[in-house]
Amino acid sequence: MNRSLATNPESIVAANNLAALIADHQEDRSDRLMLAFSHVKRFATATNPLQLDTLAWVHYRLGQFGQAPAAGAATHPNAVLHFHYGAVLLALGDVVEGRQLLEQITKEEFPGRGEARQLLDGNPPAPIAPAFTP
Repeated sequence: MNRSLATNPESIVAANNLAALIADHQEDRSDRLMLAFSHVKRFATATNPLQLDTLAWVHYRLGQFGQAPAAGAATHPNAVLHFHYGAVLLALGDVVEGRQLLEQITKEEFPGRGEARQLLDGNPPAPIAPAFTP
């Protein structure tokens, strides 16, 4: 995907996919998360729920919870988007709605189910770069 972006830096699909992969699989590397953010910050005005979710999830991984609300996630059928939205709600202190959403989605299999269960067990991830300001 880095090659796709090198060839076509304006590719929304490549930017979204690369950032999502980084946020899901390299969440412990602030340098990679900042790279992901550099590719998806343009999604702030997007209307596509998948793009908004990726931007929100990168913000979440960076510890920028106030920047992370995922518009449209609650109505989208994708369980991963619901997981991200539930995690953001918990991080923002909306424990009732966040737990309710996570409890509902952990009944099914999806990438991130284990992490969702950890959140329900009261084990939130530490932010990687809490001082990061986009």
